[in-house]
Amino acid sequence: MKSISPIIATILLIVIAIAIFLILYAFTSGMFSSLTLPSNNLVNQQSKVISFTISNVYCSNNIVYFDIYNNGNIPIDINNSIIIFTDNNGNTISINGSNVICNNGNIIPIGSNSLCYIINAFCYYNYTNYIKSMNFVFNGINYNYEILNNKFNLIFATNYSQPLNTTSYSTSNTSACYSLSGWLYYRPILINNTQNPNNLTNYPILVTLNTQTLIQQGEMRPDCGDIRFTDSNGTLLNYWIVPNTCNTTNTSIWVNVPFIPGGSTETIYLWYGNPNATSMSNGYSVFTFFEDFQNGTTGWTPVLTWAPSGGSASAVWVQSPYGYAGGISLSQGGGEYAATAALEKNISIPTNSMSYCFSAYAMWNATYTTKLNYNNYNNSAIIIAATNGSTTETVAYRLIIGGSPCGNYWIAFSGTCGNIDYLCTPPNTWININTNLTNDFLSLCNFVIQNITQISLDVGIFSGVINGYATDIIIRKCVSPESSVVVGPQYNSSIFCQST
Repeated sequence: MKSISPIIATILLIVIAIAIFLILYAFTSGMFSSLTLPSNNLVNQQSKVISFTISNVYCSNNIVYFDIYNNGNIPIDINNSIIIFTDNNGNTISINGSNVICNNGNIIPIGSNSLCYIINAFCYYNYTNYIKSMNFVFNGINYNYEILNNKFNLIFATNYSQPLNTTSYSTSNTSACYSLSGWLYYRPILINNTQNPNNLTNYPILVTLNTQTLIQQGEMRPDCGDIRFTDSNGTLLNYWIVPNTCNTTNTSIWVNVPFIPGGSTETIYLWYGNPNATSMSNGYSVFTFFEDFQNGTTGWTPVLTWAPSGGSASAVWVQSPYGYAGGISLSQGGGEYAATAALEKNISIPTNSMSYCFSAYAMWNATYTTKLNYNNYNNSAIIIAATNGSTTETVAYRLIIGGSPCGNYWIAFSGTCGNIDYLCTPPNTWININTNLTNDFLSLCNFVIQNITQISLDVGIFSGVINGYATDIIIRKCVSPESSVVVGPQYNSSIFCQST
């Protein structure tokens, strides 16, 4: 065997030494341990699958809708998506996902589908220039949906406060094209009833609007008198503006909607911009029961319900921060027993398995004439009576005003099966009562309402004069969960076209 030359041997020793050094350095520096991490991270990354499908892209009531289904294994954040519409001429409109609202929230869970709509896109039928496809992009993954039928075009408004100035729409395939004569602006309002399987008829929904900005910009009357609502057929709808909310950033308007389909959506329209219009706000035409006492206490009866030591009762009518208020005044001159009185109104509201909610503003004040501390027994309440078909029960919404400490002593209005108390309510202070009447009877009295039969304003005092007042008394239909309401962008009324 030939021996290795000294030069080659030296080179091999150097190579081996360098290799050993590099291996030792790799171990001491953690290089090998770090090499194992990417494989674990790769497994984690590979386990996150983004996958979704888009279906049923369509235009309804001038609003673009689409269905999305998440068949991946991570949630999809609609707000971080991009939607690209392409028309038949190759033009594109790109819309950020922040302009999309989905019925179950903008985070689509794994294995869930959701109906979504674009809040600032106005769509209309057009068979000449129309949207050909919609491409939905999220986290680099895209799904392209070809729109074969339901050919429509759309206008995208990035600024809600700026009306669109265009008439470039076609009335093809349209059964009703109209504009509310004399009104300059309108907004679509989407009512989302997808979480409730039942149809709703003559149902009041609450619309919240920033009228302050519109009034400042000269687009609405300062008294909100030009507000109107229509349904998809152009029929005017009854509405009521909550007092003291016009010309604020949070104007509250109740609208009676003739029909809202169960498990679906309905679109109505808000109109404004007519300086010659006068208000049509009227709560009596919106709710099942309404009383604001604008016409006094007509239809209400003052009754001295308990007065073994004497007393007198009379109806009262006063100005309130919410307009007028009606009430009952009770005078009791002293004696062994306290007295109670009520301002009553008999009503009849068959529930027909529908739940009802109750709200009102209430207030009290009193003047005491006794030297004793009998004001502990004073009280004021709104009491509602109902029947289940065979028996009648009452629930009292009481302003506890006496007692030491407050609420320890009070006149318990006879016959009530349940009470909801507002403790230590100070005099001359309006409070808001807002509750689910049906649930209150069920939870407090184990009583299923079939008919609501009476509402009364009740007061009690031992010696002196006590007054109980109320206004904006409302009994309305309500469901749980309530339909969500989204007010769309502002458009010029000249482009309004209701597509079928």
